[in-house]
Amino acid sequence: MELFWSSLRFITIDILLRAAYFPAWWYTKGFMNILLFVWRQIQSLAASLSLSVLTRNLFQPMYGLRDRTSRVISFFVRLAHLVLLFFVECLWTILVAALAVVWLLFPLVVLVNLLYQFGLTDENFLFSIFV
Repeated sequence: MELFWSSLRFITIDILLRAAYFPAWWYTKGFMNILLFVWRQIQSLAASLSLSVLTRNLFQPMYGLRDRTSRVISFFVRLAHLVLLFFVECLWTILVAALAVVWLLFPLVVLVNLLYQFGLTDENFLFSIFV
């Protein structure tokens, strides 16, 4: 009989309290973990692309050639390289920031879909919220 009461206590207290705590965790600590992940991803890509090194060496001639033509060609090649890598960095930042937005919206989308599947709302529910 003791096993029954301890099992019932586990089910009612532990599982139900954890299920009730889940939304609070999702939007607080879980979201902070996602923001930390996004920040680390942006920093990691910036470090691997070495944009700061590229900007420091923008006016340095490539291959040690120091005549005017080589300096002009080196400048424009490095400038094109810098613009391309900056574009890649911006694109990656947008993609991982979208991950944070998806993290915030995911439980709401699941809730609306559950309500729709159980027949508690119609297909125009989302439109009626925003209109």
